[in-house]
Amino acid sequence: MLSFEDLASLGWSSLSHDVGRITDKYATELSNIVEDLRDSDEENDSSVDRLNYASGVMKAAWKVPGHGHQVNFMHFSINLRRESL
Repeated sequence: MLSFEDLASLGWSSLSHDVGRITDKYATELSNIVEDLRDSDEENDSSVDRLNYASGVMKAAWKVPGHGHQVNFMHFSINLRRESL
C-alpha cells in the first residue's frame, strides 16, 4: 500500500511554507511521471505502477484537512502548464 506520510502530516495548523514545500515535491514527481508516460512508446507494468502512484498522490492530497483543494489544484495546474495537457 502506498504511503504519503508528509501529506498525511499536513492539517489545519500547517504553515504555508510546509504546504508549499510538500506540494512542490509531489508536483515535481507528478510532472516527471507525466513526462515519462508521454515520452514512452511502451505500455507495461511500470506505466501502470506510475499511474497508481500518481492516483495515490492525488487521493492523499484531497485528504489534507484545510489544504486538500489547494494542494490538488496546485498539482493539477502545475502539470497542465508543464506538460500542456
